[in-house]
Amino acid sequence: ERDHEKNQLADKDGSQRTIKGLAVLSVIRNRNLQEVLGRMLTQFEMKCLVTDGFEKALDMIFHPRKSCDGNQEFDILLMDEESLAMDHYERLRILKDMGQLSFPVILLGSPKTERDLEKLKEKGIDAIVTKPLKSSSILDSIMHVIHGSHSQALSKDAWNSRTDEFQGMKVLLVEDNPINQMVAIEILLLEGIHVSRASNGLEALDMIRENSFDAVLMDVQMPEMDGIQATRIVREEMKISANDLPVIAMTAHVMQGDRERCLSSGMNDFVSKPIERHKLFSVLANYVKKDRTDNRDVVGTEKVRKNMECFPEKLPGLDVSDSLRRLGCDADSYIDIIHQFCQFFEDYAQKFMTGSCDLSPEILTRDLHSIKGSAANISAMNIHDITRRHEKILEEEGRCDVGAMAAELEAACRELRHACDVLNDLRRSSESPQ
Repeated sequence: ERDHEKNQLADKDGSQRTIKGLAVLSVIRNRNLQEVLGRMLTQFEMKCLVTDGFEKALDMIFHPRKSCDGNQEFDILLMDEESLAMDHYERLRILKDMGQLSFPVILLGSPKTERDLEKLKEKGIDAIVTKPLKSSSILDSIMHVIHGSHSQALSKDAWNSRTDEFQGMKVLLVEDNPINQMVAIEILLLEGIHVSRASNGLEALDMIRENSFDAVLMDVQMPEMDGIQATRIVREEMKISANDLPVIAMTAHVMQGDRERCLSSGMNDFVSKPIERHKLFSVLANYVKKDRTDNRDVVGTEKVRKNMECFPEKLPGLDVSDSLRRLGCDADSYIDIIHQFCQFFEDYAQKFMTGSCDLSPEILTRDLHSIKGSAANISAMNIHDITRRHEKILEEEGRCDVGAMAAELEAACRELRHACDVLNDLRRSSESPQ
């Protein structure tokens, strides 16, 4: 029954819309992302062919090769934005305008502003799936571009709320790190909160101008524009008071000077990283406007938490009990977060291995800080300790052995992947009928 629901959705008139057997051509350079997406599409009984370049994809489309099933024909083109150059978008637009590319195109990428989405639509992109990837997001986008329907991903991914205090609250999450984004969103959704997200201060300002929020969770260190500068603009130029829009800083720095810097910019409060759900909601509770809660739409809370009593307290490279205590998510979401971290981390590992001679200390410090923060959020302590140690070496000596560091991190990531496989097997065993 579960597999049937994955592959078919019913119309109101009872007819069935299926995705089973659809052929997807994917343009993805990252090998781990190829594997993750392949598993997701196979789960939905779709056919997946992968290439690592846009030109190769066009060759496969316009010069199909014979296979055991006949000519290769595709129903969807799915492309990772990290595998594309700017001129590829223009070529895509021309091909679609000329009618030479008739099937829909889905882009895997970072969260976008409304303006960016309009531009991508003009270039021939029919849908975007934000990374880190989730099966439900892939399914929603495929159903949308193939059948013109859009299943309610939020209701499928929402969880039983433990309290109605935050139900329907509208929060803007401003965070550039995709894993930290994912962790925070999972925590907020659990309490029935509507979450919008931005990846830097500039995107946050656009969203604040166009939408109404009850609170903003603002990372302090971000590219393009940091949280301090964005908050100052909100207060001084946009003239939005701290009472009308509370801004709560999210920062790994907890020194008194950092707190004062956040507060002096116009922020109301702060929470420390790695995120702990009870501390986050303890702060957020101070800014719930009771007079608005009665009129809010309540977020669906259909997801039942899976039993995780079978999980061990610790595995090599992973403190399971600590991360579950802080995050409070269910088994599926927890395992998915770890998988996505490994995917996120591999991009950095490849960067370290291929560009070890060209990376400046500033870029290395930024990248190590990003990995360290994500590792702390999921309690991947070995990876956290390695990045913290090399970050300190960089700070003290202005250089470090990038090759040796990359080898250490690669071994730690293999260890984490193994831990994730163990948890996955335990989860499946607990769900099997006795």
